[in-house]
Amino acid sequence: MQDSMENLTDDEIDIILRKAENTHVPGSRYQKAKIESEIRHQKKMEKSNQESKVSIGILNRGKNNKFINNTFEGLDVGIQDEGENTFAEGNKFINVGKEIKNFSVRHPWWFAIITGLVLIIVGYILKLLPGF
Repeated sequence: MQDSMENLTDDEIDIILRKAENTHVPGSRYQKAKIESEIRHQKKMEKSNQESKVSIGILNRGKNNKFINNTFEGLDVGIQDEGENTFAEGNKFINVGKEIKNFSVRHPWWFAIITGLVLIIVGYILKLLPGF
C-alpha cells in the first residue's frame, strides 16, 4: 500500500523525486511527489515572507571575542552580542536601523519645528495656570 504524499516526510519525497521513475506518466508516484513538494515549498516561502527579518552585521555567540574598528552600514543591528566577555571598540555604524534611515522621509524638516513650537506653547500655557 502506498502512503499518501501528505503523510510522507520531506526526505521520503526527495527520494521519490531523485529516482525520477515515470516522470511523464500523469498520476504516477513521481508526479504526485512533485506536486506535494511544490506545495510544501510554496507554504515555506509564504511563511518566510510573513516573518519580519532583521539584518545583523555580527551575531556573537562565542567567548572572549574582540570587535575593533569595524564599519556597519545599512543594517538593523550592527553587533548582536549573545556571547561572553565580548570587547568592542572603535566600530562605526552608518544608517543602522531602518527606522532611523526612513525618519526623514516620513517627517519633513518643518515637522520638527512645528512640534517644537507646539511643545513650547503648551509648556507656557501650563506655566500660566495656577498649581503647575
